[in-house]
Amino acid sequence: MLIKSKDSGYHHGNVKNELINAALEIMENEDLEKVSLRRLARMIGVTPAAVYNHFASKDVLMEGIKTRAFEEYVTFFDVNFKSQPEPEQNIFAICKIYFDFSRLHPTLFDVMYKQRAPRGFFETRRLPAYRNSRGLLSHSLADVYNKYQTPFTEESLSNGVLLIWAQLHGLVVLHESGSLALMLGEENVPEKGSPEEYTIVENLITQMTEDFYRTLRNWRTAIQQGDTHNLTN
Repeated sequence: MLIKSKDSGYHHGNVKNELINAALEIMENEDLEKVSLRRLARMIGVTPAAVYNHFASKDVLMEGIKTRAFEEYVTFFDVNFKSQPEPEQNIFAICKIYFDFSRLHPTLFDVMYKQRAPRGFFETRRLPAYRNSRGLLSHSLADVYNKYQTPFTEESLSNGVLLIWAQLHGLVVLHESGSLALMLGEENVPEKGSPEEYTIVENLITQMTEDFYRTLRNWRTAIQQGDTHNLTN
């Protein structure tokens, strides 16, 4: 399901948004290769020259589509995130929103990671809010470190955020590709999109984060017992 731009009604001052909408509509059912600037021009009823006024090439168009996808994710996150009393609950909520967005808006999610973002993409495309959502995960993880009385540096905190995100993203991609059945066994995975399958993914997210917290608790115990050798190996 696509999220239409707020300016989705077509008129001549709205060509850029309509081109992105049309491209996303194609990508819902066809490969990216099927998107062309001339095809988009025909779809929204403008000349090819009008398209090139907004997107000089297909690469520039893809940057615009990627920007839209991240903006929609930020909006989705802001609407759905509710701060929780415990940092572990906040981290689970952040992970669940990421999964929910991928499930409800698979085309937009796919666009977010379809191709490498140009250097400086998040700054130049006015996406500080996306960085703030990453910052919220970092802040919550720092609270977890402090809760378990585990020393950390900015580098270890950044690595922890990356570890959680990488595991979460891998799980989400396995779900979206239908590969969970391959990994867990078809007899253990209900039909894709069913409430039962949704519960399985939620449980996997819980297990993923709990394993991380268990590691922190083990570190705390090792520090308290003076067994620092294992912390560096």
